[in-house]
Amino acid sequence: MITNIPEYEDFEKVAKECLIQALESFFNIYCGYKKYDNENINEEVPLNEVWDHNKPTFRTSIILLHQGVETYMKSVIVKNSPYLLLEQKDRIGRVCQKVKM
Repeated sequence: MITNIPEYEDFEKVAKECLIQALESFFNIYCGYKKYDNENINEEVPLNEVWDHNKPTFRTSIILLHQGVETYMKSVIVKNSPYLLLEQKDRIGRVCQKVKM
């Protein structure tokens, strides 16, 4: 028996948190660059170098965006029926065999 079936609100909440955190990271990188009002610094350090310097944060933000969209799609599926997220191995295996022929 399956217990603790997730509700769509659970997935929706996680999706919003992922998207907000990703956007905050992008915003923090950009604001870190724009907080310097000195034109000499902005001319010497172009924006693309700032993005290159912050690649790990940028990549993490991209991953969070992807996870947020994926989790939001799951919330839409769960709204219909949470059992749709369960994998049916037998059925998938037969479908894959038919495709290979």
